[in-house]
Amino acid sequence: MTPTYEQLLRNIRQLFLLIGDQGNCTGCGRAIYWIKHKNGKVVPYTDEALNHFADCPKAKDFKK
Repeated sequence: MTPTYEQLLRNIRQLFLLIGDQGNCTGCGRAIYWIKHKNGKVVPYTDEALNHFADCPKAKDFKK
C-alpha cells in the first residue's frame, strides 16, 4: 500500500522532532524545525522538508 501525502508529512514531522528542535520563524511565524547539519550549522526546515530559507517571504531580512 502506498502511503498518502498526509502520512508522509506526519512521518517527516516525527523524524524532525527526533533530530531537531521545533519553533516558529521570527519573520513569518511559520512552524519550523531546527536541524543541525554535519558542518555544525543549524538550518530551519518546514513540515514539507524544505529549507525554510527557500520559501520564507522574509528570508532576505535574515541574510548577513
